[in-house]
Amino acid sequence: RNLRQIMEWHRSRFAAEPEALAMYCNLIGQTEGQFVSIAAARSWFISALRARPSSTRTWANLLVSLLGQTAFRRYIALARNMRSRWAPQLRMTLRQD
Repeated sequence: RNLRQIMEWHRSRFAAEPEALAMYCNLIGQTEGQFVSIAAARSWFISALRARPSSTRTWANLLVSLLGQTAFRRYIALARNMRSRWAPQLRMTLRQD
């Protein structure tokens, strides 16, 4: 909710930074989709795509949101699980000695 308010108050500032605008709109959309309204989430995903149309993650979020809130929650849980499982291994391989 706080991030959504900040975005609404300062949207004009984010307009100069489309990457940041897209990232925050996508993040707000994910939160809205999990906890508030899947319809509200879709509008945030569309805002993110207007700022950065090439974002595959946002496209995936939008498409999964069309399946409903339950499917969207499962998708987010799966993504978190995958990140937590694979991220430590990737960090070890990227570490330079």
